[in-house]
This record gives sequence, structure tokens and C-alpha cells, in this order.
Amino acid sequence: MEVENDKDIIGIKDLDMILEAENPPSTNIVKIPRRLHVHGKIESTSHEFLRTTDFEYVKLYFVLGGKYTSIDVHKSQQEREFIVHLSFAEGSDSIFEVGGFISRAKINIEKEKIKYSYHLNEDHTKKEMSLVRFFLLTSVDIQEIVKADGRISRILDGIVYEENFKTPPYRDYILILRDLRNKYKREGNIVGSNCMKLLGNSLYGKSIQKDIFTTRHLWNEATLQANFDSRVKTYEKINDTQYIVETEIEEKEITTEDSKSIRLTPSHLGSFLLSHSKKIMNNFIHVINGFYKPEIYYTDTDSLYISSNNWKKLNRAGLVSEKDYCKGKNDYGDGGIIFGLYLAPKVKYNIVLTSDGVLKEKKAFKGYSNDKISVEDYVQLAT
Repeated sequence: MEVENDKDIIGIKDLDMILEAENPPSTNIVKIPRRLHVHGKIESTSHEFLRTTDFEYVKLYFVLGGKYTSIDVHKSQQEREFIVHLSFAEGSDSIFEVGGFISRAKINIEKEKIKYSYHLNEDHTKKEMSLVRFFLLTSVDIQEIVKADGRISRILDGIVYEENFKTPPYRDYILILRDLRNKYKREGNIVGSNCMKLLGNSLYGKSIQKDIFTTRHLWNEATLQANFDSRVKTYEKINDTQYIVETEIEEKEITTEDSKSIRLTPSHLGSFLLSHSKKIMNNFIHVINGFYKPEIYYTDTDSLYISSNNWKKLNRAGLVSEKDYCKGKNDYGDGGIIFGLYLAPKVKYNIVLTSDGVLKEKKAFKGYSNDKISVEDYVQLAT
């Protein structure tokens, strides 16, 4: 990577992070060229690092000739600017050489992705493949990212809606379902209430539903390497040796006969509803400072698993109600979770203490029936 400035071209090589070292090594450090001076405009560069392990702090060394300085950076401080200063004076008798640099460095920290070769059992220099995720963001998502001090680097493609419907097409329908659901709740009619909930969900659920061409597997690392090819969509490491892997069942060519397929129909309404759902959940996360502190054990579309210590914070913020929409409530009443294993999205095991003092088991493992997986399976995956 090269960064051009007014004085010269700065060559930055061997970028990496160093966890602990008494003396800086000769490689894997940010190399600063000798011809930078303290006077004048502060040099500004942008450095990108890959962290190979998930440690809290990293020590970055900046080198000028044989001299160096270092700064400690917490992993949560990525994308922030740091002023780095190094000066020196050396020589003999009356002849001194004075120099140094001041650099403003913006540091971007990313976790290194595992790579497997296309050509197993062949020359390891063959082309390698890494998985990259692309996200569809609505304007609501972008606003939420900025509110959480995030940054959108680049938008590849998008659709701009310049005019909305003058009359909301779904408002009356939604309000009728809401009023009926509340009515059935007050009457204790659980079946009627659930029916109204399902009808409301179907409004956007079908618009974002896609044809299923994927399957999920529980593989060890050797199996993942042996079967890693273009069919692998995602993989989630759940312990030292095992992964939950999602693969494509088949690749289907899109033809004119498929024009009415669910996966080709517009999903804008559903996308915006999901974005607004995330926005509502973010209200809770902001109150407990969940973006910067490990206060959340597990999260789903409409649920947060948090410590009971945070309940008072949510209550004071007016975010707790048993009846109102867009407010939080404890699904376990006066009880709660006393033990939990959260291994991956949709893979969790809880022991719940109810308000009656009864212990109950709550488990979920996407792709598997609850009666086919035991607590021993969860424990084995977690160890």
C-alpha cells in the first residue's frame, strides 16, 4: 500500500499488530520514511491491520530509522485518529543530527478471515478463496450505523425513492389487526391473538421469503477443508474444532418461467420493516451502552438476552411495558435465565427459573428438532 503526500511517497509494508514485545522486531511494524519533518503540516496516513487473535489491546510500533515509538490501542478504538510523535537528537561533539516525525494515523482493525484452497491436495500456491459478506442496507440502517459511530465506506449500488404513496396502502390493515389482537388479549383469547399476530407477520414475511436452496451442517475443520468450494455460503466457528456450515443445495438458472418466483419478487417493504425493527432494538442497546460494553449475551430480531441489572435502566428510560408496542417485557415474568449457552445464531440452550420457582429447559438449534438434540450435545459443542 502506498500513500502519496506533498513531500514524497510513503511506502508502508509488513503491516501487522503486535500483542506484547520488549523490543520491536525488525519486521511486522509500520515503517516511516526518514525524510519526514516536524515542521509544517502534520502528515496524515491511513493504516489497515489484521488481528489474528481476539485480544483486547494491541501495541503498535512506529519506526524512524533505528528509533521507534509505540502506542497501545484498544480494539474498540478502530477508525479513530491517533497523533504519533517521535523525535531524536544524536551525534558527537558539536555535530548533531536532529529529526523526527509527527503522524496522524487512522487505524482500521479487522479480524483475519480463514482461507482454504480450491485445489486440495495440490500445490498450495494455487488460487485461494475467502468468503465476503455483502449487506443490503436501507436508509434506516445507514442512519443507525452513523448513530453508533459507524462509517459507510462505499455504497456499491442502490435505489432512491423520490416519492411515496400519498395514502399509506397498509395502514388501515395494520391498525385493524392491531386493535383485534389487543381485544383478544384482553379477553384472554390466545388463539385469536396469535392469529392476528400471524396475519400481521405475513404482510411483510412473504415479501422477504426466498426459495430455500441451502442446507446446514455441523462439520469439524478437516471436513470443512475437504468440502470447501464455491457451494459454501457461510461458516460459523463454535469451538476449537467444529463449525456450523451453510452450503448451497444447487445452483438454479433464472429463466423467464421463474419470473413469478418468490425470490424474484420485490422485497422493499419487508426490508424496511426489518430495518425499523432493528432501529427499535437499538433504542434498548443504546440505553445499556451495549455497542461498547459486553452487556448483551444474545440477540435476535425482537429479543435481547441481558443481565437483570440493566432492567432498571430500561425502566427509567420508559422502554418497559407489558402492553405497549415497541416496548420491552420479560418473557419469564418475575423469573429469568440462570444458565445459558449461546453458540451461534439460532443455536442456544437456557435453563430458566420461573416465577413459581420451577426450573425449565429452553433450547433451539436451527435445522434440528428439539427432541433430537440433548444438553450433552450443547455442552460438547461448547467445550
